[in-house]
Amino acid sequence: MSIFGFGDGGAAAALELLRSNPLTAVNSYGFHVVTANANVYNANTGGTCSVSCQKADNSVYKLVVSANAGLDYFYPYRNSVTGGVGECTVPLGQKDGTLVLTGGMNGCSLQVNKWKGAFVFYHDLNGQYLDDTKCPGDIVCRVDYKSYAGPLAIGSKGAEDLSVSTKTPTMFSHTLLTVHEKGKWCVYVSGIYLVGQANFRTFVPTVSPLITSFEDD
Repeated sequence: MSIFGFGDGGAAAALELLRSNPLTAVNSYGFHVVTANANVYNANTGGTCSVSCQKADNSVYKLVVSANAGLDYFYPYRNSVTGGVGECTVPLGQKDGTLVLTGGMNGCSLQVNKWKGAFVFYHDLNGQYLDDTKCPGDIVCRVDYKSYAGPLAIGSKGAEDLSVSTKTPTMFSHTLLTVHEKGKWCVYVSGIYLVGQANFRTFVPTVSPLITSFEDD
């Protein structure tokens, strides 16, 4: 779920780099996913979308998701009242550069199941609401908080330190970016601090921003 509000700016090159060379992109910039409006996806099931990119501040960019018959995919965050699990279905055989996106994660889990010629992506609130007995197919990917936050919990500890050093409340967010690359789906993590209302900074929560990958076949 988005916790940041960003200003506009041209960032087509950053989006293209994320599609063509995601490792370089996430090492160079911070990315955060937002929806074009609050009702882009008002059910637990997402789907195809188009993605635009806008500069926020310094090296931080927002990826703005609009629901339509685009080339990318979005699976929504859902709170416990609305179900706790958001999902979308992505057919096998996507092109390199295709993005599968969701809102920021500070405790949630990503799970992907393979079923009937497609992958089903799940955003599991706090890693607690997904019932595998009701999810068809085989689990091919599971990324929990400890995997993307890293063993040192750099995001939460860094936010605490910045709150003290700047005397300004600081929030943090992790974004999991799944990119189709060389016939695989690769899951990257990007970290962002928001110091006060408008000061954005990036952080890398893990040794490598590439968390895991799985074959698209």
